[in-house]
Amino acid sequence: MQKEWKQQFKDKMEGFGEPAPEGLWESIESSIESAQNKKEKRVIMFLSSLTAAAAALLIAVLGPGPGSNNTDNSNTIVENISDYNISGDLSDNAAVEVAGTDMPAELHDNALSANTEYPHIITEENPTNSKTEDTIEKSYTEDTATESSNQESIENSDPGSEKWNEILFNQAREDAKKAKSSDINISLFASTIGSGKTASSGYDAHATAISTAEPMLYGKSSLADIMMFNRTKDVNTNSKHYLPVRTGVSVSWQFSERWSLQTGVSYAWLLSRFRSGSDSYYYTTRQNLHYIGIPLNIRFKIWNSNIFEIYASAGGMMEKCVGGSLEKEYFYGNVFRSRESEKISVKPLQWSVSVNAGIQANITKLLAVYAEPGAIYYFKNSSPVETAFSENPFNFNFSIGFRFNL
Repeated sequence: MQKEWKQQFKDKMEGFGEPAPEGLWESIESSIESAQNKKEKRVIMFLSSLTAAAAALLIAVLGPGPGSNNTDNSNTIVENISDYNISGDLSDNAAVEVAGTDMPAELHDNALSANTEYPHIITEENPTNSKTEDTIEKSYTEDTATESSNQESIENSDPGSEKWNEILFNQAREDAKKAKSSDINISLFASTIGSGKTASSGYDAHATAISTAEPMLYGKSSLADIMMFNRTKDVNTNSKHYLPVRTGVSVSWQFSERWSLQTGVSYAWLLSRFRSGSDSYYYTTRQNLHYIGIPLNIRFKIWNSNIFEIYASAGGMMEKCVGGSLEKEYFYGNVFRSRESEKISVKPLQWSVSVNAGIQANITKLLAVYAEPGAIYYFKNSSPVETAFSENPFNFNFSIGFRFNL
């Protein structure tokens, strides 16, 4: 009977269906996920506890003991602990994130307790932290100030800025100081003036002076014989003054940026030839004179560059004849008769003034070559000796030489 009832009830309920309530399946899935999360959390907590225990054991075994100086192991542990990025609330239940995972609170507490021994861990209780931050901030401030100073230097290096003009002015002043430190130079030079020819009636001045100084006897002097033979003939004197050659050493002192004073010692050699008499009875003279002079010039620098310099100078010179000689040859009827030589000297001083323009080329800092064309004028003196200076008082000269900067 009972079996039949069960069978009948089963037959009646067969095919019967009732729609599921709304949200039933979502509730079931949520319950399942919650159960799985609880299971995963338990596994993670277990693994974390195991990891913390292993870390504590490792610190106990490898860590420095009391009074130990094993710094290598300490540094290794500190580096491992410093890898943790502590964030959030530092409470007992807080977790620490390490490489995307949660570090348990136990290990976090161990890290905090080890902070006094390992200053790499930054906490609010670590006084070294504030000193480190102050040092970093000070270093950053100094770097920023240096960078600003460099930036200001770069901005002031603009060629159009006032700072740049000041730099150029200071540089020019330094160059002037350097020029003054090497303002003495020594010059080796050679110069010459133009030659000239003259013709005049009568005998030369030297012969005339000798004939009037004392009486000459015929047959005792060749000059007296020539004058005797030419009593009824036309007598002329032809003079030729060769290019005087002057050489010497000069010292220049630059007392300002453009002005300099120059002096020194010069030597001049004057060569002259004379022919005096008639066509048949005459004599020839070779005259050599030697002068020592002291020039004094002032020079003005017109323009200069690293290589070339253009300047002008003006001044005067005093010269003294320190020796000379005459060599005479006498001809009777165009036939050589005799030869005589004697020493002569010019007693009065020879004064002159000159103006010059020069160009200088700097070969090195210590050596330069220059050329100076100019004009010179020689004043007359009371000497009876005929020279290139007396016969050509105004003439052009040309000097070349080397300058050595000291």
